[in-house]
Amino acid sequence: INGILGEQVNIQDRFFLGGSSLRGFAPAGVGPRDVRTGDSLGGNIFWTATAELAVPLGLPRELGLTGRLFTDWGTLYDVDATGKTIRDENYIRGAVGFGFAYDSPLGPIRLDFAKDVRRQDYDRTEFFRFSFGTTF
Repeated sequence: INGILGEQVNIQDRFFLGGSSLRGFAPAGVGPRDVRTGDSLGGNIFWTATAELAVPLGLPRELGLTGRLFTDWGTLYDVDATGKTIRDENYIRGAVGFGFAYDSPLGPIRLDFAKDVRRQDYDRTEFFRFSFGTTF
């Protein structure tokens, strides 16, 4: 994101990373942060990459239940704010995990368990994530 005519990007317009977009990390758990208050500041530049493998569980296919092995990687950086307590580094974070997916009649349901393998000390992590519905 770039501000118009060199203006700063407002916090509500910045990118936030974590949760469903980077499993193993809490929503807005990655990226620039004010370490004094713990507040996530969002960032102007990000990327993510995911590799996922569907694993049969040996159950009848009609049940719609599959296992998943995955790894998520990414970074978020470049905040317009500055100060002694603001941490903003282009540091790649990563997590590995496993989960279960169920193709319910109302939409996909996922249970994911992830462990961060590369993080900053100020990042916020999470081990379990429940999600319902499709993402685009």
